[in-house]
Amino acid sequence: MVEMAALDLLSTHGLTRQYGGLLAVNNVNFNLNPDRIHAIIGPNGAGKTTLVSLICGRTTPTSGRITFKGKDITAISSAKRVQAGIVYTFQVTIKKATPLVRSANRPNNSEINSVNAAPKSKPPKADSSR
Repeated sequence: MVEMAALDLLSTHGLTRQYGGLLAVNNVNFNLNPDRIHAIIGPNGAGKTTLVSLICGRTTPTSGRITFKGKDITAISSAKRVQAGIVYTFQVTIKKATPLVRSANRPNNSEINSVNAAPKSKPPKADSSR
C-alpha cells in the first residue's frame, strides 16, 4: 500500500514584502496543515499583520509565492481568495464600556441606569436587612 503525503492547506515559499529599505516580511517559509491549530506570534513590528495581509491578498508580495490546497494563489485577487475560503477579519473592540448600576432611588433593582462617568460621591450602601 502506498501512503500519500499530507497536503499542506496553506504554504508560503520565500515570501517577502519590502517597503523601501524596510523588510517587513523576509523570506518566510510557512506550512499550515489541516486539523492543526497554528499561531503566529512575535513582538510589535515583527511583521505578523503584514504576513496575514500577504496571505489574504490585501498586500502583494515583493517576492515569493503562496499556495492554498496545492494551488499557487500569489497572483489572484483578495476577492477570489475569499471565495476559496481565505478571509481576513478585524478584531472588534469596545471603545468605552458603559457600566450598569442600580439606581439609588430604586433599591429593588427594578430600574437600571446607564452611567457614563464615575459618580462624584460614593453611592449609598445597600440595605442588607432585606
